[in-house]
Amino acid sequence: MSKIELIKHASVKSINGWILIGKCHGDCFHKAHAIGVKMSPKAIDQGFVTNQGRFIDRHEGAEIAFKNNQINEPTKALFSEDLWCPAYEGKHTYSEIEGYIPREKE
Repeated sequence: MSKIELIKHASVKSINGWILIGKCHGDCFHKAHAIGVKMSPKAIDQGFVTNQGRFIDRHEGAEIAFKNNQINEPTKALFSEDLWCPAYEGKHTYSEIEGYIPREKE
């Protein structure tokens, strides 16, 4: 396992504890709907999965992402767009398997 913990996927917990992953939280909800899984309505159940397999909330995600240069500016709550969206200076592309991958410098 990598010693540096990085954000790999947006994630949302279902009411039965399943964790669905995706590029953004909306993808997680879409996947859940497609397979008939009821998602948790609690904001605390929307977060991220790290490269160490931990589910973390948006606040801890923000700390990890800034500390490890995945985002440029500190923030109190991480949104997936902060990682991948060019309009938010996102530094990553996304792979369903590998998660957020640093963009190659142009």
